[in-house]
Amino acid sequence: MPIFAVLLVLSSAIIHAVWNLQAKKVGGGFPFVLLTGIVSSILYLPVVVPLWYYFRPVLDAQDVLFIAIGAMIHLIYFMLLMRGYKNGELSVVYPLARGTGPALTMICAVSFFNETPTPGAVLGMILIGLGMFVLSAPALKQGVKHLRRGIGYALLTGLLIATYTTFDKRIMVSIAILPLLYDWSASASRTVLLSPLLWRHRMEIGDVWREHRNKVLFICLVSPAGYILMLTAMQMAPVSSIAPLRETSIIFGAFLGIRMLGEGDGRRRLIAASVMAIGALSIALW
Repeated sequence: MPIFAVLLVLSSAIIHAVWNLQAKKVGGGFPFVLLTGIVSSILYLPVVVPLWYYFRPVLDAQDVLFIAIGAMIHLIYFMLLMRGYKNGELSVVYPLARGTGPALTMICAVSFFNETPTPGAVLGMILIGLGMFVLSAPALKQGVKHLRRGIGYALLTGLLIATYTTFDKRIMVSIAILPLLYDWSASASRTVLLSPLLWRHRMEIGDVWREHRNKVLFICLVSPAGYILMLTAMQMAPVSSIAPLRETSIIFGAFLGIRMLGEGDGRRRLIAASVMAIGALSIALW
């Protein structure tokens, strides 16, 4: 894998963990999801307009449909992630969500892109499974309903991560569009599709904006930037290598939850997250 692609993915991983910390602090919710779509579309518009004019991507009806489908997949992912944060802790939900993604992405890559799994990929899946068990077993043993629900949402989020990573890889290799323009188009089309709900939730959206304006602006600025780096790397290397490497963010996310939010049982959670990250790297590099 080209070293430049590695640097892009690692940068994306750090950015991803940091904005997830801010999203956890906000607390999520559907009004927050709606607001981020609006703000992201507006923030990147001054960059998108000249790029669109200069490159003038030609999109047919099928391309537009694919972009719309990708937008909705990302929407479902974001909503499940916010549900996970509402019910669980960052140092548990984040590693579980990001850790299950690589294994499922590898399966999708084998199924849809004819990529052959290596021994390292098999070992990586075993390590990820071990880390998941160590991370989630205490919460499941306690039998606390909201903790179990948080774990469930985290695992569903992992499924959506695998889905959008595979789908976006297909778009990057089949549609002649810049990653930034694709990401913005998906965000803008998602906002348009959900516009009937914007008026209905206008009061809640206003409350989120007033209470968490700085966090929302930060998330909407850096989240697309991080994923654009990921999409750019996808154009340089196989998805079965790119996606797992990004999951080094598992360690960053667990550390931020333990350090910045004061979440307990830090040593066990950090060890479990590290095992999952090593598993993801095994899939990516061996």
